[in-house]
Amino acid sequence: MATKTKKKLSRQIDVGYKADGTRIRKRVYASSPGEMDRKIHAVLSEHEKAPHPSDITFHEYAQKWLRTYKSMREAATQEMYRVVLNKTESIDYTPLKYITATDLQEIIADNKDHPSSCAKIKLTFSQIWDSAVSDGIIPTNITKRLELPSTCVKQGRALTADEKKAIRDAKLEPMERMYVSLLYYLGLRPQEAFALLPEDFTEDTVTIQRAVGYDGNNPYIKTTKTGNVRVLPLPYALQELLQDYHTDSYLIHNRQGRLMSKTVKSDFWLDIKGKIDAKLKYKSDLRPYLFRHNFCTVCYYSGITLKKCQYLMGHSSLQMIMKVYAHLDDEQESLDSLKSIDL
Repeated sequence: MATKTKKKLSRQIDVGYKADGTRIRKRVYASSPGEMDRKIHAVLSEHEKAPHPSDITFHEYAQKWLRTYKSMREAATQEMYRVVLNKTESIDYTPLKYITATDLQEIIADNKDHPSSCAKIKLTFSQIWDSAVSDGIIPTNITKRLELPSTCVKQGRALTADEKKAIRDAKLEPMERMYVSLLYYLGLRPQEAFALLPEDFTEDTVTIQRAVGYDGNNPYIKTTKTGNVRVLPLPYALQELLQDYHTDSYLIHNRQGRLMSKTVKSDFWLDIKGKIDAKLKYKSDLRPYLFRHNFCTVCYYSGITLKKCQYLMGHSSLQMIMKVYAHLDDEQESLDSLKSIDL
């Protein structure tokens, strides 16, 4: 006579919670009620000795935060956070709840020679601590009073008369001339200029509807910085230049007719700058964004309103335009006051 196989008992038990608040469950198997009780007791005892979510280290939590909240952001943004998290070695294996504001301030101090990096470090810490507070791992955000190193913000400026002449006289290749002209006549962001196609142009307008982003060195098409589409008037000088400029691809492209990689883009600008500097006979501080500030300055002296300038330059708010206009107002005010000096 065959003997029956005794059915094993099975029970799922809760052993705690993860850092995100979800339950941690474990299934226990036993041959008898007595064995089940002993096994459950052993599992619970083992869990008590294991690190709890509140003991999670900075590195563990930061990596989880990066995967959870930043995986859908642009590749360049994700890379920025990864670069910051490579600077946190001193706290990586410290439980989050034991890290002090002084620990974080020391990391900022270690990078004080690079103010922009310090700002990114503080931003990253603030977001991580906000998340940890929401997850119930720590009670408060200790990053609120972190201090950044003082820095002298470089004020944008317009192109000088000598620089304009050097740009006109420089022996630029057709594509180099086109790039400089797009920046100068339209006030585009460089990433918008690199994304322009022939079909974006009509006889007297151009539609700005995309930009180039970079995943490491590799380019890809994305929306503009604000996600908005704007239609700009084409100045006569740019219309004339476009008449003799023919391409079936992006207006500014690599030798294969495709988007330029980040390194090729950098070399492309350095070649342009070198030719302009040769005419200036000195090493200038020219950079692509200087053309954008020059365009804003032209708008100011042409009497274009703040709101219209905001649209032309593709800003999401008036704040940036107001800073430039206020700077120019200050300059004009000081010049006018000099005219009235008398004995």
